[in-house]
Amino acid sequence: MKSLEGGKQLNVISDSSNNELYNLDALFGPIVKKNKYRIEFKIKIVDFLREKEKEKDHKINYRKKIMDRYNIPKQTLSDWFKNYENYIATTKTNNFRLEGGGIKNKLHDIEKDILLWIIHLRKAGFAVSIKIICAYIYSLDDNYKKYSYDILRQTVQRLLIKNGLTIRNASHIGQPLPEEAKDLVYSFLYEVINKRRYLEICDDKLYLIVNCDETAVYYEEPETKTIDICGNKEIIINTDGSESKRVSVLLTIVANGSKLNPFLIFTGEPEKTNEKKFSEIKEIKNNTIHAVCQKKGWCDTQTFIKWYEKVYLKYEKFTVKEKCLLILDKSPSHNNPIISDLFKKNNTYHIFIPGGLTRYLQPLDIGINKPFKAAIKKHYLLNKINSIELNSQNNFTQAEKRKKIIENINKIWWDDNEIKKDSIINSFHKAGISLKRDGTEDESWEFPEQFKDDDNIYEQFENMINNKK
Repeated sequence: MKSLEGGKQLNVISDSSNNELYNLDALFGPIVKKNKYRIEFKIKIVDFLREKEKEKDHKINYRKKIMDRYNIPKQTLSDWFKNYENYIATTKTNNFRLEGGGIKNKLHDIEKDILLWIIHLRKAGFAVSIKIICAYIYSLDDNYKKYSYDILRQTVQRLLIKNGLTIRNASHIGQPLPEEAKDLVYSFLYEVINKRRYLEICDDKLYLIVNCDETAVYYEEPETKTIDICGNKEIIINTDGSESKRVSVLLTIVANGSKLNPFLIFTGEPEKTNEKKFSEIKEIKNNTIHAVCQKKGWCDTQTFIKWYEKVYLKYEKFTVKEKCLLILDKSPSHNNPIISDLFKKNNTYHIFIPGGLTRYLQPLDIGINKPFKAAIKKHYLLNKINSIELNSQNNFTQAEKRKKIIENINKIWWDDNEIKKDSIINSFHKAGISLKRDGTEDESWEFPEQFKDDDNIYEQFENMINNKK
Protein backbone atom coordinates (compact mmCIF):
# COMPACT_ATOMS: atom_id res chain seq x y z
CA MET A 1 0.00 0.00 0.00
CA LYS A 2 1.21 3.48 -0.80
CA SER A 3 0.05 6.30 1.51
CA LEU A 4 -1.56 9.38 -0.01
CA GLU A 5 -2.46 12.80 1.35
CA GLY A 6 -5.39 12.81 3.76
CA GLY A 7 -4.63 9.31 5.02
CA LYS A 8 -6.08 7.58 1.92
CA GLN A 9 -4.48 4.40 0.62
CA LEU A 10 -3.88 3.42 -3.00
CA ASN A 11 -3.87 -0.32 -3.78
CA VAL A 12 -0.85 -1.08 -5.95
CA ILE A 13 1.53 -3.87 -6.86
CA SER A 14 5.12 -2.83 -6.47
CA ASP A 15 7.97 -4.30 -8.46
CA SER A 16 10.77 -4.11 -5.91
CA SER A 17 13.45 -4.42 -8.62
CA ASN A 18 12.61 -1.27 -10.55
CA ASN A 19 9.96 0.35 -8.23
CA GLU A 20 7.39 0.22 -11.04
CA LEU A 21 3.85 0.76 -9.72
CA TYR A 22 0.81 -0.80 -11.28
CA ASN A 23 -2.51 0.73 -10.28
CA LEU A 24 -4.94 -2.15 -10.74
CA ASP A 25 -7.96 -0.02 -9.84
CA ALA A 26 -7.23 2.26 -12.76
CA LEU A 27 -6.92 -0.77 -15.08
CA PHE A 28 -9.80 -2.92 -13.90
CA GLY A 29 -12.00 -0.79 -11.64
CA PRO A 30 -12.49 -1.03 -7.84
CA ILE A 31 -12.36 -4.32 -5.94
CA VAL A 32 -15.70 -6.11 -6.06
CA LYS A 33 -16.31 -9.64 -4.84
CA LYS A 34 -18.06 -11.02 -7.90
CA ASN A 35 -19.50 -14.35 -8.94
CA LYS A 36 -19.65 -13.35 -12.62
CA TYR A 37 -17.49 -11.08 -14.78
CA ARG A 38 -18.03 -9.24 -18.03
CA ILE A 39 -16.14 -10.45 -21.09
CA GLU A 40 -14.31 -7.11 -21.40
CA PHE A 41 -12.97 -7.58 -17.86
CA LYS A 42 -11.74 -11.13 -18.64
CA ILE A 43 -9.93 -9.90 -21.75
CA LYS A 44 -8.21 -7.12 -19.78
CA ILE A 45 -7.05 -9.56 -17.10
CA VAL A 46 -5.64 -12.05 -19.63
CA ASP A 47 -3.90 -9.26 -21.61
CA PHE A 48 -2.38 -7.86 -18.42
CA LEU A 49 -1.06 -11.24 -17.24
CA ARG A 50 0.33 -12.20 -20.66
CA GLU A 51 2.18 -8.88 -20.82
CA LYS A 52 3.75 -9.50 -17.42
CA GLU A 53 4.66 -13.07 -18.31
CA LYS A 54 6.48 -11.82 -21.43
CA GLU A 55 8.73 -9.70 -19.17
CA LYS A 56 9.82 -12.97 -17.51
CA ASP A 57 10.07 -11.32 -14.11
CA HIS A 58 9.24 -14.04 -11.58
CA LYS A 59 9.81 -11.93 -8.46
CA ILE A 60 6.10 -11.09 -8.30
CA ASN A 61 3.37 -13.69 -8.80
CA TYR A 62 0.91 -11.55 -10.75
CA ARG A 63 -1.56 -14.39 -11.19
CA LYS A 64 -1.87 -14.85 -7.45
CA LYS A 65 -2.17 -11.10 -6.95
CA ILE A 66 -5.02 -10.94 -9.49
CA MET A 67 -6.81 -13.99 -8.05
CA ASP A 68 -6.64 -12.65 -4.50
CA ARG A 69 -7.57 -9.14 -5.47
CA TYR A 70 -10.65 -10.01 -7.56
CA ASN A 71 -11.72 -13.27 -5.89
CA ILE A 72 -11.06 -15.35 -9.03
CA PRO A 73 -10.62 -19.14 -8.55
CA LYS A 74 -7.54 -20.67 -10.13
CA GLN A 75 -9.53 -22.92 -12.50
CA THR A 76 -11.67 -19.98 -13.59
CA LEU A 77 -8.60 -17.93 -14.48
CA SER A 78 -7.22 -20.87 -16.49
CA ASP A 79 -10.52 -21.08 -18.38
CA TRP A 80 -10.22 -17.41 -19.28
CA PHE A 81 -6.88 -18.09 -20.95
CA LYS A 82 -8.33 -21.08 -22.86
CA ASN A 83 -11.37 -19.11 -24.08
CA TYR A 84 -9.50 -15.89 -24.87
CA GLU A 85 -9.97 -16.15 -28.66
CA ASN A 86 -13.68 -16.83 -28.22
CA TYR A 87 -13.97 -13.76 -25.97
CA ILE A 88 -12.41 -11.59 -28.65
CA ALA A 89 -14.85 -12.93 -31.25
CA THR A 90 -17.80 -12.41 -28.91
CA THR A 91 -17.01 -8.71 -28.35
CA LYS A 92 -17.22 -8.13 -32.11
CA THR A 93 -20.83 -9.41 -32.14
CA ASN A 94 -21.83 -7.33 -29.08
CA ASN A 95 -22.93 -10.43 -27.14
CA PHE A 96 -22.66 -10.43 -23.36
CA ARG A 97 -21.53 -14.01 -22.97
CA LEU A 98 -20.26 -16.96 -24.96
CA GLU A 99 -22.78 -19.04 -26.87
CA GLY A 100 -24.08 -21.72 -24.53
CA GLY A 101 -22.64 -19.94 -21.50
CA GLY A 102 -24.47 -18.70 -18.43
CA ILE A 103 -27.27 -20.32 -16.45
CA LYS A 104 -29.15 -22.99 -18.39
CA ASN A 105 -32.72 -22.02 -19.28
CA LYS A 106 -34.97 -24.43 -17.39
CA LEU A 107 -38.03 -23.27 -19.34
CA HIS A 108 -36.58 -23.49 -22.83
CA ASP A 109 -39.18 -26.02 -24.08
CA ILE A 110 -42.20 -24.04 -22.86
CA GLU A 111 -40.82 -20.49 -23.07
CA LYS A 112 -42.94 -19.59 -26.10
CA ASP A 113 -46.10 -21.05 -24.54
CA ILE A 114 -45.56 -19.04 -21.35
CA LEU A 115 -45.10 -15.76 -23.22
CA LEU A 116 -48.20 -16.32 -25.39
CA TRP A 117 -50.20 -17.26 -22.28
CA ILE A 118 -49.12 -14.02 -20.55
CA ILE A 119 -50.14 -11.90 -23.54
CA HIS A 120 -53.45 -13.76 -23.84
CA LEU A 121 -54.30 -12.84 -20.23
CA ARG A 122 -53.16 -9.23 -20.67
CA LYS A 123 -55.25 -8.81 -23.83
CA ALA A 124 -58.24 -9.89 -21.74
CA GLY A 125 -57.29 -7.30 -19.09
CA PHE A 126 -56.28 -9.73 -16.32
CA ALA A 127 -53.43 -8.93 -13.94
CA VAL A 128 -50.43 -11.27 -14.26
CA SER A 129 -47.82 -11.61 -11.51
CA ILE A 130 -44.69 -13.75 -11.17
CA LYS A 131 -46.52 -15.89 -8.59
CA ILE A 132 -49.30 -16.61 -11.09
CA ILE A 133 -46.76 -17.49 -13.79
CA CYS A 134 -44.96 -19.91 -11.44
CA ALA A 135 -48.28 -21.55 -10.48
CA TYR A 136 -49.10 -21.94 -14.19
CA ILE A 137 -45.70 -23.58 -14.88
CA TYR A 138 -46.15 -26.03 -11.99
CA SER A 139 -49.58 -26.95 -13.42
CA LEU A 140 -48.14 -27.77 -16.86
CA ASP A 141 -46.01 -30.73 -15.89
CA ASP A 142 -44.98 -32.45 -12.65
CA ASN A 143 -41.35 -32.38 -13.85
CA TYR A 144 -41.20 -28.65 -13.04
CA LYS A 145 -42.08 -29.32 -9.39
CA LYS A 146 -38.51 -30.45 -8.82
CA TYR A 147 -37.53 -26.76 -8.93
CA SER A 148 -38.08 -24.75 -5.76
CA TYR A 149 -40.25 -21.63 -5.97
CA ASP A 150 -37.20 -19.35 -5.53
CA ILE A 151 -35.33 -20.98 -8.42
CA LEU A 152 -38.41 -20.87 -10.66
CA ARG A 153 -39.11 -17.25 -9.73
CA GLN A 154 -35.57 -16.22 -10.71
CA THR A 155 -35.90 -18.14 -13.99
CA VAL A 156 -39.19 -16.38 -14.77
CA GLN A 157 -37.66 -12.99 -13.97
CA ARG A 158 -34.82 -13.65 -16.45
CA LEU A 159 -37.39 -14.77 -19.03
CA LEU A 160 -39.37 -11.53 -18.64
CA ILE A 161 -36.28 -9.30 -18.87
CA LYS A 162 -35.00 -11.12 -21.95
CA ASN A 163 -38.31 -10.57 -23.77
CA GLY A 164 -38.91 -6.96 -22.80
CA LEU A 165 -41.55 -7.64 -20.13
CA THR A 166 -41.60 -6.08 -16.69
CA ILE A 167 -43.88 -5.44 -13.70
CA ARG A 168 -45.97 -2.31 -14.34
CA ASN A 169 -48.23 -0.20 -12.14
CA ALA A 170 -51.83 -0.21 -13.37
CA SER A 171 -52.80 3.04 -15.07
CA HIS A 172 -56.48 2.09 -14.91
CA ILE A 173 -58.56 -0.41 -12.96
CA GLY A 174 -62.14 -0.70 -14.13
CA GLN A 175 -64.64 -2.30 -16.44
CA PRO A 176 -63.48 -4.09 -19.59
CA LEU A 177 -64.21 -2.44 -22.91
CA PRO A 178 -67.70 -3.31 -24.17
CA GLU A 179 -68.27 -5.02 -27.50
CA GLU A 180 -68.68 -2.60 -30.40
CA ALA A 181 -66.88 0.03 -28.29
CA LYS A 182 -65.96 2.06 -31.34
CA ASP A 183 -69.61 2.35 -32.44
CA LEU A 184 -70.65 3.37 -28.92
CA VAL A 185 -68.07 6.17 -28.91
CA TYR A 186 -69.40 7.54 -32.22
CA SER A 187 -73.01 7.26 -31.01
CA PHE A 188 -72.16 9.18 -27.82
CA LEU A 189 -70.36 11.97 -29.72
CA TYR A 190 -73.20 12.14 -32.26
CA GLU A 191 -75.65 12.62 -29.40
CA VAL A 192 -73.44 15.36 -27.93
CA ILE A 193 -73.42 17.22 -31.27
CA ASN A 194 -77.21 16.98 -31.61
CA LYS A 195 -77.84 18.20 -28.05
CA ARG A 196 -75.41 21.09 -28.54
CA ARG A 197 -77.21 22.12 -31.72
CA TYR A 198 -80.63 21.89 -30.05
CA LEU A 199 -79.48 23.93 -27.03
CA GLU A 200 -77.50 26.30 -29.29
CA ILE A 201 -74.29 25.66 -27.36
CA CYS A 202 -71.83 27.39 -29.68
CA ASP A 203 -68.05 27.39 -29.30
CA ASP A 204 -68.27 30.52 -27.13
CA LYS A 205 -70.92 28.96 -24.86
CA LEU A 206 -68.95 26.05 -23.42
CA TYR A 207 -69.97 27.20 -19.94
CA LEU A 208 -73.23 25.32 -20.64
CA ILE A 209 -71.59 21.84 -20.70
CA VAL A 210 -71.21 20.25 -17.24
CA ASN A 211 -69.63 16.97 -16.12
CA CYS A 212 -70.03 15.35 -12.69
CA ASP A 213 -68.37 12.24 -11.28
CA GLU A 214 -67.87 10.54 -7.92
CA THR A 215 -64.43 9.67 -6.58
CA ALA A 216 -63.09 8.48 -3.22
CA VAL A 217 -60.63 10.41 -1.04
CA TYR A 218 -59.06 8.69 1.97
CA TYR A 219 -58.46 10.43 5.30
CA GLU A 220 -54.86 9.27 5.16
CA GLU A 221 -52.67 8.58 2.11
CA PRO A 222 -49.54 6.92 3.60
CA GLU A 223 -46.67 5.78 1.39
CA THR A 224 -46.38 2.01 1.02
CA LYS A 225 -42.64 2.17 0.22
CA THR A 226 -39.84 3.58 2.37
CA ILE A 227 -36.06 3.69 2.65
CA ASP A 228 -34.76 1.43 5.41
CA ILE A 229 -31.70 -0.55 6.47
CA CYS A 230 -30.80 -3.65 4.46
CA GLY A 231 -31.58 -6.79 6.42
CA ASN A 232 -34.33 -5.24 8.55
CA LYS A 233 -37.07 -7.89 8.52
CA GLU A 234 -39.98 -5.72 9.68
CA ILE A 235 -40.62 -2.41 7.93
CA ILE A 236 -43.24 -0.41 9.85
CA ILE A 237 -45.03 2.70 8.56
CA ASN A 238 -47.05 4.48 11.24
CA THR A 239 -50.40 6.17 10.53
CA ASP A 240 -53.10 7.84 12.57
CA GLY A 241 -55.32 4.78 12.14
CA SER A 242 -57.59 6.38 9.52
CA GLU A 243 -56.03 4.92 6.36
CA SER A 244 -59.14 2.81 5.62
CA LYS A 245 -61.63 5.64 6.18
CA ARG A 246 -62.75 7.62 3.17
CA VAL A 247 -65.08 10.33 1.99
CA SER A 248 -66.84 10.20 -1.38
CA VAL A 249 -66.55 13.40 -3.38
CA LEU A 250 -68.79 14.51 -6.23
CA LEU A 251 -66.62 16.76 -8.39
CA THR A 252 -68.21 18.99 -11.02
CA ILE A 253 -66.43 20.78 -13.87
CA VAL A 254 -67.53 22.94 -16.80
CA ALA A 255 -66.17 22.85 -20.36
CA ASN A 256 -64.95 26.47 -20.19
CA GLY A 257 -62.55 25.52 -17.36
CA SER A 258 -64.78 26.48 -14.41
CA LYS A 259 -65.20 24.42 -11.24
CA LEU A 260 -68.39 24.04 -9.20
CA ASN A 261 -68.54 23.37 -5.48
CA PRO A 262 -67.23 19.94 -4.36
CA PHE A 263 -69.93 17.80 -2.73
CA LEU A 264 -68.62 15.60 0.10
CA ILE A 265 -70.41 12.47 1.33
CA PHE A 266 -69.36 11.22 4.78
CA THR A 267 -70.35 7.96 6.43
CA GLY A 268 -73.15 8.57 8.91
CA GLU A 269 -76.89 8.91 9.40
CA PRO A 270 -78.38 11.74 7.28
CA GLU A 271 -79.97 14.70 9.04
CA LYS A 272 -78.35 13.73 12.34
CA THR A 273 -75.82 15.46 14.63
CA ASN A 274 -72.80 14.97 12.33
CA GLU A 275 -74.49 16.65 9.39
CA LYS A 276 -75.76 19.54 11.51
CA LYS A 277 -72.20 20.22 12.73
CA PHE A 278 -71.05 20.77 9.15
CA SER A 279 -72.75 24.16 9.11
CA GLU A 280 -70.26 25.36 11.74
CA ILE A 281 -67.26 24.79 9.44
CA LYS A 282 -65.93 27.95 7.80
CA GLU A 283 -65.67 26.55 4.26
CA ILE A 284 -69.31 25.39 4.33
CA LYS A 285 -70.43 28.70 5.82
CA ASN A 286 -68.69 30.49 2.94
CA ASN A 287 -70.59 28.25 0.49
CA THR A 288 -67.45 26.99 -1.30
CA ILE A 289 -68.05 23.33 -0.46
CA HIS A 290 -70.98 21.10 0.56
CA ALA A 291 -71.02 18.13 2.93
CA VAL A 292 -73.70 15.57 3.79
CA CYS A 293 -73.89 12.14 5.43
CA GLN A 294 -74.98 8.84 3.95
CA LYS A 295 -75.22 5.56 5.80
CA LYS A 296 -72.45 3.83 3.77
CA GLY A 297 -70.58 6.94 2.67
CA TRP A 298 -71.31 6.77 -1.05
CA CYS A 299 -73.63 8.43 -3.52
CA ASP A 300 -77.10 6.91 -3.58
CA THR A 301 -80.18 8.34 -5.31
CA GLN A 302 -81.20 10.61 -2.43
CA THR A 303 -77.67 11.95 -2.07
CA PHE A 304 -77.45 12.60 -5.81
CA ILE A 305 -80.71 14.59 -5.60
CA LYS A 306 -79.09 16.79 -2.92
CA TRP A 307 -76.10 17.41 -5.24
CA TYR A 308 -78.46 18.09 -8.15
CA GLU A 309 -80.37 20.74 -6.20
CA LYS A 310 -77.46 22.36 -4.35
CA VAL A 311 -74.86 22.37 -7.15
CA TYR A 312 -76.27 21.75 -10.62
CA LEU A 313 -79.64 23.52 -10.50
CA LYS A 314 -78.10 26.41 -8.60
CA TYR A 315 -75.54 26.82 -11.41
CA GLU A 316 -78.12 26.43 -14.19
CA LYS A 317 -80.89 28.60 -12.74
CA PHE A 318 -78.99 31.29 -10.85
CA THR A 319 -75.45 31.49 -12.33
CA VAL A 320 -75.73 31.06 -16.11
CA LYS A 321 -79.56 31.27 -16.27
CA GLU A 322 -79.62 29.07 -19.38
CA LYS A 323 -80.27 25.42 -20.07
CA CYS A 324 -77.12 23.31 -19.68
CA LEU A 325 -76.05 19.88 -20.95
CA LEU A 326 -75.14 17.49 -18.13
CA ILE A 327 -72.69 14.63 -18.88
CA LEU A 328 -72.94 11.66 -16.48
CA ASP A 329 -71.82 8.03 -16.29
CA LYS A 330 -74.35 5.23 -15.91
CA SER A 331 -74.06 4.84 -12.15
CA PRO A 332 -77.27 3.43 -10.60
CA SER A 333 -77.51 6.49 -8.34
CA HIS A 334 -78.47 8.70 -11.29
CA ASN A 335 -79.55 6.23 -13.96
CA ASN A 336 -82.92 5.18 -12.52
CA PRO A 337 -86.64 6.08 -12.87
CA ILE A 338 -86.61 8.49 -9.88
CA ILE A 339 -83.84 10.63 -11.39
CA SER A 340 -85.40 10.37 -14.86
CA ASP A 341 -88.64 11.84 -13.49
CA LEU A 342 -86.65 14.56 -11.72
CA PHE A 343 -84.82 15.46 -14.96
CA LYS A 344 -88.14 15.61 -16.86
CA LYS A 345 -89.68 17.81 -14.19
CA ASN A 346 -86.80 20.32 -14.43
CA ASN A 347 -86.33 19.87 -18.18
CA THR A 348 -82.70 18.79 -17.61
CA TYR A 349 -80.82 17.83 -20.78
CA HIS A 350 -78.37 15.05 -20.10
CA ILE A 351 -76.30 12.35 -21.80
CA PHE A 352 -75.12 9.11 -20.24
CA ILE A 353 -71.62 7.86 -21.12
CA PRO A 354 -71.73 4.21 -22.31
CA GLY A 355 -70.60 1.70 -19.67
CA GLY A 356 -66.91 0.81 -19.75
CA LEU A 357 -65.96 3.96 -21.73
CA THR A 358 -65.77 6.57 -18.97
CA ARG A 359 -61.97 6.56 -19.02
CA TYR A 360 -62.12 7.80 -22.62
CA LEU A 361 -65.25 9.96 -22.64
CA GLN A 362 -65.61 11.41 -19.13
CA PRO A 363 -63.55 14.62 -18.72
CA LEU A 364 -63.09 14.14 -14.96
CA ASP A 365 -61.65 10.64 -15.49
CA ILE A 366 -59.45 11.85 -18.34
CA GLY A 367 -57.61 14.73 -16.69
CA ILE A 368 -58.89 15.80 -13.26
CA ASN A 369 -59.47 12.94 -10.80
CA LYS A 370 -55.85 11.73 -10.89
CA PRO A 371 -54.13 15.12 -10.28
CA PHE A 372 -56.78 15.92 -7.65
CA LYS A 373 -55.97 12.74 -5.70
CA ALA A 374 -52.22 13.25 -6.19
CA ALA A 375 -52.53 16.76 -4.72
CA ILE A 376 -54.49 15.37 -1.74
CA LYS A 377 -51.74 12.81 -1.09
CA LYS A 378 -48.97 15.43 -1.44
CA HIS A 379 -50.80 17.71 0.99
CA TYR A 380 -51.19 14.84 3.48
CA LEU A 381 -47.48 13.94 3.34
CA LEU A 382 -46.38 17.56 3.79
CA ASN A 383 -48.64 17.91 6.81
CA LYS A 384 -47.23 14.67 8.20
CA ILE A 385 -43.65 15.95 7.82
CA ASN A 386 -44.54 19.25 9.49
CA SER A 387 -46.15 17.48 12.45
CA ILE A 388 -43.00 15.34 12.90
CA GLU A 389 -40.73 18.40 12.78
CA LEU A 390 -42.94 20.21 15.30
CA ASN A 391 -43.06 17.04 17.43
CA SER A 392 -46.84 17.30 17.60
CA GLN A 393 -49.22 14.39 18.12
CA ASN A 394 -52.16 14.12 15.71
CA ASN A 395 -54.65 12.59 18.15
CA PHE A 396 -57.65 14.20 16.50
CA THR A 397 -61.27 13.31 17.17
CA GLN A 398 -63.48 12.11 14.30
CA ALA A 399 -65.10 15.55 14.10
CA GLU A 400 -61.66 17.19 13.86
CA LYS A 401 -60.55 14.76 11.17
CA ARG A 402 -63.67 15.51 9.12
CA LYS A 403 -63.10 19.22 9.50
CA LYS A 404 -59.47 18.79 8.42
CA ILE A 405 -60.32 16.83 5.28
CA ILE A 406 -63.00 19.37 4.34
CA GLU A 407 -60.39 22.13 4.65
CA ASN A 408 -57.84 20.17 2.57
CA ILE A 409 -60.26 19.30 -0.24
CA ASN A 410 -61.59 22.86 -0.37
CA LYS A 411 -58.08 24.32 -0.47
CA ILE A 412 -56.82 21.98 -3.22
CA TRP A 413 -59.95 22.16 -5.38
CA TRP A 414 -59.96 25.96 -5.57
CA ASP A 415 -56.17 26.23 -6.00
CA ASP A 416 -55.69 27.01 -9.71
CA ASN A 417 -52.11 25.73 -9.51
CA GLU A 418 -53.35 22.28 -8.44
CA ILE A 419 -56.52 21.93 -10.57
CA LYS A 420 -55.74 24.06 -13.59
CA LYS A 421 -58.28 25.71 -15.86
CA ASP A 422 -56.40 24.51 -18.96
CA SER A 423 -56.53 20.91 -17.68
CA ILE A 424 -60.32 21.07 -17.44
CA ILE A 425 -60.64 22.59 -20.93
CA ASN A 426 -58.27 19.98 -22.40
CA SER A 427 -60.17 17.13 -20.68
CA PHE A 428 -63.45 18.07 -22.39
CA HIS A 429 -61.62 18.49 -25.69
CA LYS A 430 -59.85 15.13 -25.41
CA ALA A 431 -63.21 13.47 -24.75
CA GLY A 432 -64.49 15.03 -28.00
CA ILE A 433 -67.29 16.86 -26.15
CA SER A 434 -66.13 20.43 -26.75
CA LEU A 435 -64.91 20.14 -30.36
CA LYS A 436 -65.84 23.06 -32.61
CA ARG A 437 -69.30 22.70 -34.09
CA ASP A 438 -68.14 23.56 -37.63
CA GLY A 439 -66.14 20.28 -37.74
CA THR A 440 -62.73 21.92 -38.29
CA GLU A 441 -61.26 20.04 -35.30
CA ASP A 442 -62.72 16.65 -36.13
CA GLU A 443 -59.74 15.42 -38.16
CA SER A 444 -57.13 16.65 -35.69
CA TRP A 445 -58.97 15.09 -32.74
CA GLU A 446 -57.31 11.85 -31.69
CA PHE A 447 -59.61 8.89 -31.34
CA PRO A 448 -58.95 6.82 -28.16
CA GLU A 449 -55.76 4.84 -28.81
CA GLN A 450 -57.32 1.47 -27.98
CA PHE A 451 -59.73 1.89 -30.91
CA LYS A 452 -57.24 2.96 -33.57
CA ASP A 453 -56.85 0.73 -36.60
CA ASP A 454 -53.10 0.42 -35.95
CA ASP A 455 -51.75 -2.95 -34.82
CA ASN A 456 -52.28 -3.43 -31.13
CA ILE A 457 -49.10 -3.54 -29.01
CA TYR A 458 -50.10 -6.98 -27.71
CA GLU A 459 -50.58 -8.28 -31.24
CA GLN A 460 -47.16 -6.94 -32.23
CA PHE A 461 -45.57 -8.75 -29.28
CA GLU A 462 -47.50 -11.92 -30.12
CA ASN A 463 -46.26 -11.81 -33.71
CA MET A 464 -42.69 -11.29 -32.53
CA ILE A 465 -42.88 -14.37 -30.27
CA ASN A 466 -44.46 -16.52 -33.00
CA ASN A 467 -41.72 -15.51 -35.46
CA LYS A 468 -38.94 -16.52 -33.06
CA LYS A 469 -37.12 -19.71 -33.95
